[in-house]
Amino acid sequence: MSTDQDSILKRAYDLWMSDQALEVGKIIYERLPDEIRPIWAATVLEFALPFVTMRPEMERLLEMVKNKEQRKDAHKLFEVIRSLTLCEERSKAPRSRQATIDFSALYLAENVAKIVYNASNPDDPFDHDTGWWIPVCLSHLIQKIGNGELMEQAWVMLSNAELIKENS
Repeated sequence: MSTDQDSILKRAYDLWMSDQALEVGKIIYERLPDEIRPIWAATVLEFALPFVTMRPEMERLLEMVKNKEQRKDAHKLFEVIRSLTLCEERSKAPRSRQATIDFSALYLAENVAKIVYNASNPDDPFDHDTGWWIPVCLSHLIQKIGNGELMEQAWVMLSNAELIKENS
């Protein structure tokens, strides 16, 4: 890893630890090669899975990352996940701690689905900045879990230097 990349990741780490996850997303996502972006996003979702109630939609999403031919179907899966999120948003019922964590995971899954779909090179991609929001969703989820030590573990996963382009 170059000194420049070390410096960039150090800056991103400082931002991560000071709760500026959107800036972290910009720095990291823009340095990921296009073909790596869905893998990186899926890795973030997989990191969250031990803490959330697994939904079939999440399993399907992770399968799509592994099978490039299925990635074009991620738009439909995004719509399904988004409908679940909207249903939760409209619910007036109090949420348990676990339900709050699961709700946060839906936002993460939505963004992962967008990245997976964009990886299929569609004519109608989601916004380019979708990947910037992955660290935001993860940070929010970790805050809901209430385990500060996870922030360090999450950083190691988010900043996997082997995935990030040199000299970007």
